[in-house]
Amino acid sequence: MTGKKDEIVTTEVEGLVLKTMKTKLQNLQKESEEPYTICKVLPNLRDGHDEYYEPKIISIGPLHAGKERLKPMEQLKWKFLQDLLTRCGPADGHQDMLAKYINKVYELEAQAKKRYADAVKLDKDVFVQTMVLDACFIIEWLITYNKGPRREWVHKIKGCWPLLRNDLLLLENQIPFFIVQSLFALSNIPAVPDLEKLAISYVTRGKSNSAPAKVDPKKAHHLLHLFLLSIYPTPRTADPSGGHLVMHTIKKNKSFFSGFFFWLLSLLLYCRPPLKCSRCYRQQPADEERLEAPLIIPTATELEESGVEFKRKQSTNLLDVTFRDGVMKIPFLSIQDDTAPLFRNLMAFEQCCPTSESHFTSYAALLDNLINTPKDVAVLKKYRVIENLLGHDEKVADLFNSLGKDASLDYRRHYLAQVFKDVNQYCKDDRHMWRARLWRDYLGTPWSRISVIAAIILLIFTVVQAIYAILAYHKPPK
Repeated sequence: MTGKKDEIVTTEVEGLVLKTMKTKLQNLQKESEEPYTICKVLPNLRDGHDEYYEPKIISIGPLHAGKERLKPMEQLKWKFLQDLLTRCGPADGHQDMLAKYINKVYELEAQAKKRYADAVKLDKDVFVQTMVLDACFIIEWLITYNKGPRREWVHKIKGCWPLLRNDLLLLENQIPFFIVQSLFALSNIPAVPDLEKLAISYVTRGKSNSAPAKVDPKKAHHLLHLFLLSIYPTPRTADPSGGHLVMHTIKKNKSFFSGFFFWLLSLLLYCRPPLKCSRCYRQQPADEERLEAPLIIPTATELEESGVEFKRKQSTNLLDVTFRDGVMKIPFLSIQDDTAPLFRNLMAFEQCCPTSESHFTSYAALLDNLINTPKDVAVLKKYRVIENLLGHDEKVADLFNSLGKDASLDYRRHYLAQVFKDVNQYCKDDRHMWRARLWRDYLGTPWSRISVIAAIILLIFTVVQAIYAILAYHKPPK
């Protein structure tokens, strides 16, 4: 009898465990349908740099709510809520509008909590109040920023504007954007028809026209994600006219004569022909074209010595980097005090969010490869690709050397994989390095160019004179 009872008890326990595990798996399946978009930054990315990920003056959302050092700005949130209600209509309707806000957030409360990777510790009522207060603050701040802050707000937060912008673009300091959009739709504010345009204008510092046309702000997870979407480049399309093929043929023939010319100059100036000159006149084997993208590329200084030229690309999309025919075109980047926290949070979002692309991480890996020392920073500054507002170039080098530490990136298929591959393939051809060396050492000044041209003309005359002398010897004139 005892054995049967033990068997029954064991069966019941097994059934209970099975039921519990099934429930857990079903919950996970439901959660996977709506992946989180707001989370704590991974410890390996923090690496002792908490100041780049935690808000300085204001908390948005539940992750940093209630911290003592952020409480002074809580009163400002309430004042902004009051101003927003004033925009919506007469004072006697403020209570009704606030009730609509609260009821709407109660409807979206469960959906909003799923956007956070960790369980929200605030109870339901406190969470709803936080969402309403923070969403209304963001709406009113976007409107105020677009129209110009009123005098009383200028006095109170003028010195905090940069810090406020930084805090609103931190990964851990976000609320779901659909909460903000839903409350704005209820507000029906006159003369402010489009919240998304205000948000893009704010995150791009008034350069809303720079955002790609394909960006749909309604699909943004939060303000940080909206900024990331605003710097994604527009996909490049192939040239349907075949002009690329024609230009390739012309440049290929031009490459032959250019190679012969520089071979001749190398013979004159170095008293020996280049050892691997034959590489100038043959195509690379097909196997090399199928090589996987490399993990690294040379630094800016090494690329310049190899004949690579940097150009400032006339593009407002920060990630729109291209390399072709020895020219790397990079959109202008101004490196300021807020560059490090912004770049780190963009990378943290791509590393933490399951559905995010890794375009910005690819861009950060490129800059990390190009910039290793202050000398590399000076090279990019010379070509007006970057602007250093931090002071010493060493600070910029340290910024990018630590930016991509412990970041995960698929180097075979990342966004700039083809650029990495093309740059390394270009640097394998010694002809480019010889050409750069000739230009730097012998053709760098007008007088040196005149000297080389005079030497070539003298050589031509000498060869012509020798030919006439030989002809005169074999066939003397009558």
